[in-house]
Amino acid sequence: WLVALVVAGVAVFFSGCSSCKPGKGLGKPRAYNVHVNLGDSLKDSSVVVDLIAANPNDLERLKTYSVNKYWQPGDPMRQDLPKIDFSFVSGTNLNRTLETTNTVWKKWFASGVQYLVVIADLPGVYEGDKPGSQDPRRQLVPVCKCYWPGGTKDVSIEIQSSGVRVVT
Repeated sequence: WLVALVVAGVAVFFSGCSSCKPGKGLGKPRAYNVHVNLGDSLKDSSVVVDLIAANPNDLERLKTYSVNKYWQPGDPMRQDLPKIDFSFVSGTNLNRTLETTNTVWKKWFASGVQYLVVIADLPGVYEGDKPGSQDPRRQLVPVCKCYWPGGTKDVSIEIQSSGVRVVT
């Protein structure tokens, strides 16, 4: 029975680790310092960036939701989703941070958040909406500790005229 106990313990240990392997789940979510920086190409523009807390159900909806529609005045999806928004105005601070100490993380984790969906209202005309991160105005950013290298505390996102780019 001792051998069976050891085998069971090893199986439990490795099944926990498997949640960190690609395709097997992302593991437990954690708070990161999320740095949003406006690129040089947009320093003279006004840009709004939303960091949307997405649980698995919200993520599926957001992957295919029209970014054009999302930025329409009064859009119910934008009004209802849990988010932090950063407004960058020409000539002002081009760097913003959602700190790990912000209490919004606790509320988000209580609702099962595993991703931040970053959507930027970029100047210019975007005629066709594309799903997920194929739309340059939208990036899906995991907040689960297994996705990022060990010791990662900061996630950097750069907003450029060509789209949203995860730098970390």
